[in-house]
Amino acid sequence: MNKEIIKLIRKSYNMTQRDFARVVSCSFSLIALVEVGKRRVTADLENKIKIAFDLDDQQMQSLTSLVSEISKGVPPSCKDRCGCLKTFPSDDTDHKLAPGN
Repeated sequence: MNKEIIKLIRKSYNMTQRDFARVVSCSFSLIALVEVGKRRVTADLENKIKIAFDLDDQQMQSLTSLVSEISKGVPPSCKDRCGCLKTFPSDDTDHKLAPGN
């Protein structure tokens, strides 16, 4: 786990750093320092976050992959949604997702 994953989790729940720290049972200053890169993510902090947000290893791997792709600047492809290779955002307004997507 790294600072980007922590920030992604926190923002996906629309939480302030203080709210996040309260849920995780750690200090606000620790979260703030981790997010700016002045403190590292310890095994203890990682464990607290996993427990607080009920994250398993597969979910952590998904978050890690997502953060990695975002940091590369790779746009999500439509391949995962309907099978075509268009990327988002797309100007193609007549593109339709496959049924059920």
